Amino acid sequence: MQTFFIAPTDFGVGLTSISLGLVRTLERAGLKVGFFKPIAQPHPGDTGPERSTELMARTHGIKPPVPLSLGQVERMLGDGQLDELLEE
Repeated sequence: MQTFFIAPTDFGVGLTSISLGLVRTLERAGLKVGFFKPIAQPHPGDTGPERSTELMARTHGIKPPVPLSLGQVERMLGDGQLDELLEE
């Protein structure tokens, strides 16, 4: 099993677009592909699911886990719960 970690270099650099293209390419090559966004990135006014995760689910039929909220991550880090956060 291979794991790729794709990290942005700035805001709005097209990380979701790159991820969608990479998943599509790997699937077309016959590989089994998954997707995981560890921390949700809501946009102002969003009330539904996290956009990148939902887009991946709808376009590729992948069922990624629900990302953690930034608030939850910050609370756990502030409380010194790094091990528990990593388990989440």
